[in-house]
Amino acid sequence: MEDVDKKSCMLSSTRKSLTYVTNYGIIILSKREDVFIPRLKLKNFTMVPTNYAEKIIINLINCHPITGVIKTTQEFIELENEIFTGPINEYSHLYGSHTMLVVGYGEEDGEKFYWVRNS
Repeated sequence: MEDVDKKSCMLSSTRKSLTYVTNYGIIILSKREDVFIPRLKLKNFTMVPTNYAEKIIINLINCHPITGVIKTTQEFIELENEIFTGPINEYSHLYGSHTMLVVGYGEEDGEKFYWVRNS
């Protein structure tokens, strides 16, 4: 738990975060009195190369959710119900990386995007 900050986010790598969920489950919500859901655990996980073709990634998402990592900038932090296309300014301050669960994909007005569950 030393890698969990005050907002209950893992401060380390995706692999370390997924290993934690595999071993202990997602327990933060289960600690809340007003939320009554079963604890989720992973059976296992596999890291895939970042250079996988889009078609392979979509096939993986069709079978089960996958995790994705994004570099966080102010534009990402301020995002509300929009498609994030990356920082507007190439010199945007980088706050670090953020891992999300990718649960689907879509296309709107010719713009492709991934559906994610974000913490």
